[in-house]
Amino acid sequence: MKKIISVFLTVIMVLSVSPITALAEAVTDSVDLGVDKSASGFNDVCVWSYDADTKTMTIDGENIVSQNDDDSELLPTYSVDENGNKHYAYRGFETLVLGEHVQKFYAAANADNYPNLRTFDMSRSAVSELTGALCSSAVTSLILPHNLKTIDEGALFELNIEKIDIPSTVESIGNEAFMSSGLKSVTFGESEIVFGDNVFAECAALETVDLSKVTFAKTETNEAGTVPAGMFKNCTSLSAININNAKAVGDNAFNGCSALSKIIRDKEAKISIGNNAFEGTSSLNDAEFNNVTSLGDYAFAHSSVKSVVYNGTADLGGGVFYDAKNLSSVVINNVVNITGSFFRDAKVDTVTLNSNVRNIYAYAFAGAEINNLSFVTNQLSIVAGKAFAGMTYTNETPLALPKEIKEVKSQGFMNFKGEIDFSVVHFGLLNGSAFMGSSISIVEDVKIDKMYADVFKDCTNLQYFSTAPSYKPNATYGNNTFLNCTSLKEVYDYGVKKLGTNTFDGCTSLQVFATESLTSIGSNTFKGCTALDAVGLGDMLRIPDNTFAECPNLSYVEYNKTYLDYIGINAFKGCSKLVNIDLSLVEDIESGAFSGCSSLDFSSLPGTHIIGANAFEGCTSLTSIELGEYLDEVGENAFKDCVNLENVTFSPTSITFGENIFDGCNSLKWLKFRGYTYTMPTSFFTKIPDGFSFYCGKSTTPEAYANKNNIPVNYLGAEYPIEDYKHGTLDNGKWEIVDSTINIYGEGSGELGNVFYYSDKTTTTLHDIASRFNITNVKLLGNITSIPDNFMENMLLPNMTSLDIPSTVKSIGNYAFYNLRSNTGQDTKDVGFDVTLPESLEFVGEYAFCKVTTSKIDTSKCVSDNIVFSEGAFCAIKYLSEFTVPSGVSEIPAKLFYNDYKLATVTVGTAPCAVGDYAFYSTAIKEITLPESVKSVGRAAFTGCKNLTLITVKSADTQFLFESIISSENSAGYDANGARYNSLTIKCDPISKAHEYAVKALVDFESIKLNYESTGYVTDIKYGSNTARWYYYPDENMLLISGNSVVGGKFYDEDYNPIKFDNIDTIRFYDDVTSIGRGWDAVNPKHVYFSDRLNSITYAAFEGCKNLVALNIPDSVTLLGEYAFEGCTGLKSVTVGKGVQNIPQFCFKNCIALQDLNLLGTVSISSAAFVNCSKLVTLNLPDTLKTINSNAFINCYSIVKITFGKNLRLIDEYAFANLPFCDEINFNSNVNIKNNAFYNTGLSTTGITVNFLDNAKMVSLDGFADTNVAVLKLSKNFSGFIDYGRVPKLRDITVDDGNVNGYTSYQHALYKDKTLVLAPQNVKTLQIRNDTEKIAANALKYNSLSIAVLPDGLTEIGDDAFADSSTLKAVKFPKTVEKIGNRAFASCPKIKTINIPDSLISIGERAFYNCTSLAAVVLPEGLSEIKSECFNGCKSIVSMVIPRSVTKIGGGAFSNMTSLEKIYIWNSNSGYRMLYNSNKAVIYTLAGTPAYEFARNNKYDVKGYTDEEVFAEECFAAVNSLEGYLGYCTDGHGDIEWLTVYEPDCENDGYRIGVCEYCSTILKEEHITAKGHKYQQIGYIKETATQRGIRVLKCTECGETRTTYTNPTSSTPGTVGVYNVSGIVQADTKRSAYYGENFGIENANIVIDGNVVARTDEYGRFSFNIKSGSYMVDIVYNFGFTRTVGLTVSDGDVIIGEPIKIVACDFNKDKKIDSADQNLFRIIVSSKKGDPAYLSYVDLNHDGYINAKDYLIIQSFDGIDACSYIYPELNLA
Repeated sequence: MKKIISVFLTVIMVLSVSPITALAEAVTDSVDLGVDKSASGFNDVCVWSYDADTKTMTIDGENIVSQNDDDSELLPTYSVDENGNKHYAYRGFETLVLGEHVQKFYAAANADNYPNLRTFDMSRSAVSELTGALCSSAVTSLILPHNLKTIDEGALFELNIEKIDIPSTVESIGNEAFMSSGLKSVTFGESEIVFGDNVFAECAALETVDLSKVTFAKTETNEAGTVPAGMFKNCTSLSAININNAKAVGDNAFNGCSALSKIIRDKEAKISIGNNAFEGTSSLNDAEFNNVTSLGDYAFAHSSVKSVVYNGTADLGGGVFYDAKNLSSVVINNVVNITGSFFRDAKVDTVTLNSNVRNIYAYAFAGAEINNLSFVTNQLSIVAGKAFAGMTYTNETPLALPKEIKEVKSQGFMNFKGEIDFSVVHFGLLNGSAFMGSSISIVEDVKIDKMYADVFKDCTNLQYFSTAPSYKPNATYGNNTFLNCTSLKEVYDYGVKKLGTNTFDGCTSLQVFATESLTSIGSNTFKGCTALDAVGLGDMLRIPDNTFAECPNLSYVEYNKTYLDYIGINAFKGCSKLVNIDLSLVEDIESGAFSGCSSLDFSSLPGTHIIGANAFEGCTSLTSIELGEYLDEVGENAFKDCVNLENVTFSPTSITFGENIFDGCNSLKWLKFRGYTYTMPTSFFTKIPDGFSFYCGKSTTPEAYANKNNIPVNYLGAEYPIEDYKHGTLDNGKWEIVDSTINIYGEGSGELGNVFYYSDKTTTTLHDIASRFNITNVKLLGNITSIPDNFMENMLLPNMTSLDIPSTVKSIGNYAFYNLRSNTGQDTKDVGFDVTLPESLEFVGEYAFCKVTTSKIDTSKCVSDNIVFSEGAFCAIKYLSEFTVPSGVSEIPAKLFYNDYKLATVTVGTAPCAVGDYAFYSTAIKEITLPESVKSVGRAAFTGCKNLTLITVKSADTQFLFESIISSENSAGYDANGARYNSLTIKCDPISKAHEYAVKALVDFESIKLNYESTGYVTDIKYGSNTARWYYYPDENMLLISGNSVVGGKFYDEDYNPIKFDNIDTIRFYDDVTSIGRGWDAVNPKHVYFSDRLNSITYAAFEGCKNLVALNIPDSVTLLGEYAFEGCTGLKSVTVGKGVQNIPQFCFKNCIALQDLNLLGTVSISSAAFVNCSKLVTLNLPDTLKTINSNAFINCYSIVKITFGKNLRLIDEYAFANLPFCDEINFNSNVNIKNNAFYNTGLSTTGITVNFLDNAKMVSLDGFADTNVAVLKLSKNFSGFIDYGRVPKLRDITVDDGNVNGYTSYQHALYKDKTLVLAPQNVKTLQIRNDTEKIAANALKYNSLSIAVLPDGLTEIGDDAFADSSTLKAVKFPKTVEKIGNRAFASCPKIKTINIPDSLISIGERAFYNCTSLAAVVLPEGLSEIKSECFNGCKSIVSMVIPRSVTKIGGGAFSNMTSLEKIYIWNSNSGYRMLYNSNKAVIYTLAGTPAYEFARNNKYDVKGYTDEEVFAEECFAAVNSLEGYLGYCTDGHGDIEWLTVYEPDCENDGYRIGVCEYCSTILKEEHITAKGHKYQQIGYIKETATQRGIRVLKCTECGETRTTYTNPTSSTPGTVGVYNVSGIVQADTKRSAYYGENFGIENANIVIDGNVVARTDEYGRFSFNIKSGSYMVDIVYNFGFTRTVGLTVSDGDVIIGEPIKIVACDFNKDKKIDSADQNLFRIIVSSKKGDPAYLSYVDLNHDGYINAKDYLIIQSFDGIDACSYIYPELNLA
């Protein structure tokens, strides 16, 4: 027991070393391990032997399993005596070796039983599965078996090994296989492995892992290419990783790898990244992921990743970049939602959110620091709560938000630090605290529909706020909107309608608030705005309590006096600089309203009813006031301390006075009371001012009050009414009082005036008469024709029961009866008086009857044909319940019935042409019919109509005003709170402007029959709210389809009987259609028109609509379904709007007539989207396009030119396959081109020219392997290649002059500085520039050379420089070459000898891999290393000598050399499998060297030398045997084989090298003399007296032409005129044409002196005008040989009688007629005009068929070429 405790304590003490090592060291001292002596034995499990000298135990046997003896698991290293007892060998060995027969090893080697075991060598064994036998051992070094296939789950868990080499045979590694081990380094061979999860997790010491040769196999949970979940989790020492083969990174794969600083991978390759995959990778400063397809939760949280581009379509994970502090750039494409905490607390230089983004979720950017945030999208739906809270935007240029943001949730931008450009933004709704506490300083020209409370509260930097001047949405500000914005100086909002309480409270710097449409504000709105100078209030009804309290600098207030009738408590209290405010129509002025307004000055309050207590206290600038006839009450202290007030006049109405109204008015001289009975106070003052008196009548209450209080009285004249004053005159009339009624009579013209006269000719007013004589009624009588402006404005006639306007009245003036009131019937429904409009009426002025006390206006007598009602004529009539608009009214003007809130019935006549703005605003109408005459309905015409449920519109042309979906400015807009009271239906024709409005404004629609003939259903469901309908219009032979989501195919009449439509010309989908389903081939229309509200055209919607000829898909459509237009064989033109980002699979498949394709906003084109669109000729793809998927345009046979946009990133496999006639492709971006992307394209041309335009800086050559690409043209911005692929037909590479990156072209090849970058692969000879110092990687890969002559001065040959050169036989190296790169000459099967110069220092990996004909190589001294697989597969080499200078030989360097017999090695370290499968090889080396040990350990034959000099002589002899003939020509060279370096031409010499026909040794070099031109005359015009002579020569070798001229024989010029030349060009047939056939050549150019003067028509005819003279004319035709003919124009028009014949069957434009042209014919033979394969230029006789007649012509010219073919000379008179 003591012994066990001692061991346990020892383990605890040393646990800091390693748990297993500590245990082993403790056990060593406490456990009996046996006797340490050499021994051997066997048992039924294995054969074993122990070497005590080397402390090595060797075990051999098929299955090694543990022995459970004495409750311990032991290795089977025991012998059995004759008694059957086991005797175990010494267990203190340090090395365990498995023999070659071991196939399974399941024996435990636990540290407690084998405490000294440190090395386990399994390399010789046949073990294929590594179990967990070692996971508790003390092993620190493990050599795995060569045939290992499986490493089990937890196999090496917590093992303290530092390095492991995993062989390429391994196929699977289980979960947690190496987890928590002491690994520092791991290497893999080339293999495909199924990995489990957490394989290397928690390996804290792991520093390097090479996965470059590993392919991640598919598992049950992972797709192929996935780095599994948790693979390197918490590997805190891991600094670099190669995952170039990975397509995905699983959850937690690199989580916690805090030292990871380098990830080796193609940053442009697609990759999916799982949850927490790189979380905590805080050293990952340079990592770029530029094509991410999936991002999991917290994928890069707490990481230092540099850049990420997201191109996936899956939803983003949350918190992806949480606290990532090193981000340079993040681009998010395709997704709709930016998820919660996405950039939270991150630091990013640039973020780009592309056009799909619609929602930004909570905390997405909270706390982030960003320098540049770009929204490509124009619209966001939702910015969630705290989405940008606390974000810092560091860019000096303000953040540009999208143009439309529908809603910002509560605290969305709270505490945002930085500036925002609001000038283009339209916010639908800003919720509470949206920008609260942010540091923005300017909000300019913003559009906001509605704001809730606290939106800009505490924005202490905000100085300026304005909305867009043209945008007036009836917006609402919530409470506290700008509370405590202490720097805010100016606010301009011309659309705001409502301000909440405390809106600007505490805005101590606010100077200006300007608006023009304000209708409501809350209390305390501007309280404490101490700098406020001016305010515009618009159409206010009330100024509530404390609105402008404590605004000492407020001097100017502007508002519409027509509406304002209430000023609340303390509303302007303390506004000491307020000078003037129009109070003429204000009815109630509450207590303290203007208290302390010491500068306020006014002289009258004509419309005021109530003046509250202290209302004007301290208004020290008031001097004289006249109070109007409506005044009912004056509160206590109302004018207290108005120290400069001198006099006040009260109207003759009954007024109740409060106490001490004028207390402290020490300058007051008199009060005038024009009436008789008042409710007098106890006292007007606490002290009567000196010299004060009353003016009043006798026997009045003021007189009694004066006498009681000893106040002097001045009596007013005419103390009592007298009969002489009860009648008088007025302009064109007279008046008289009968009882309490005044009768007014018209006289003369009947145009009444406003000035009344008493009988004594003194002037008065109707108001004064009514007050003086207590008039209760007015009657208009006699010949009155016109009632003047303001005639009875603001009169109170208590007993008036009717207003009868004489029948003679034609005109009623502005405000004529404004606010005319009566007390009659206050408690009944017939309140007030009735109004009858006369029969002669033609004009009613502005606000003529506004606010009258009436419940009925009778218009039945109005019979005039032309009646004008003016703005507001009948508005704000509280009790009016019905109204009939006379038929003669031509327009319902603005505000006609505004705020007639009990008006329930309105009948509109037949004449109105328009309904004005706000015409029915806030009325009680339930339904209304607009006649056919109405053509427009104005702004907010029916807004606020709580009961309105139906508008019937009789005209299809009635235009309603629409601003936005939820807008009170719409003709039938929403109420002030953005909601409707009832569901509204607009009843109208389906094809009408009213219907368009109904759809846009989201109101219901009901059809009325105007122009359509019949209607029915488009659905199988008879009932339901979403039932789609059809309407048939016979005049247009058109179906109108209305409904939400419509599916064709089945049509029913009104009784639900099936119905069919045949030969419909047009289908029009109405504005309410948002989605179109399949089945429209049942109608098969010619034309289809979509509305701009359509969202989707779904699966196979128009499949098989063969009559359809054109499509214009609007911008509103965001979704096209697969097969949507498949098989529309008549479709010729397609425009796809900006909303469609993806063209789905097979969408336009088999649209064989499609010629015109316009994609306006497409981002991606899916597989086979345009397959078999065989009439497309020119393809221009938009700048928005990023991805073109596989087979997208396959079999579009007629395409000749393709131009890609500026943002294309990927072209997938076979995207443009089988385009035989394409001869031009233009790229304008850095594109990743996949293999076979352009398969079989351009094969019927002389070659495709590929232009890489200015934005195509990086070039991809993948995808051109089976394509006829002949020419690459690179731009001035070209900077390099993305990848290198086979371009087997490439013959020329050019680059624009002045390339900014130093690229130039020479002899068809591309150079940069002194480096050959790329040579064309289809040239058989190449002259490399003499100053070339380096051949770049891939520069001559796949070349067609037979010999390469490298210039003197060349020092480096890059990776893959000559790889895969199937024709290359010899290379002439200069003596300056120092480095040959990886795979430089790999797979060059015809190279037989390599004469490597002594200057060589380095040879790369696989440099001569698979050079199967290479017989021998002499390697120079100075070479230090032969890298892995350098000569792998060189099957012809028999002997090799490795120089003494070589110290290291890489793995597999001489593998698969099946002829290798001898290899001489000095002191080199030999790599893994150096001679794998080189079974004949014998190693010659010095005994004891690493090579010697390698041979012994790996069972290779070896000859060991003990004498170094002897070995050196052997090596020397071996080298000599190789040199000279290099293993082939030991008996002398064979014949010379001449290899051309570059060909001679007519002007330049050529160069060739002769090599041995057997061994390719260079034997001879020579230059070939230039051929010289061989000219033949092809045109001649002899000179005349007045015309020059012309001779044209053509070289039959190169085709060059030379023209010479001779002067006229006479010096006297001839007459010059301009004449017409006409003729015909035909295809030469070498036979007579068949009758009726047309061999005319279309589109042949007529060229004179390099200028095109004419072009032939479809019959080959041409015509042009030219001056008289002699000319050589070239007939130039794309598909033929140019012909030169002479032309002489003398003194008249030239009509060329005979056709000009040309060779016209060079269909592939290669300047020769051969089998290639015939092959093209064979492809399309038997096709006829209209077929996709038909090509008009192959139909040589233009008979509409491609057949044997055409073939005979082609065949007759077989074998000729353009250079040598000479047309007969032809001169045209």
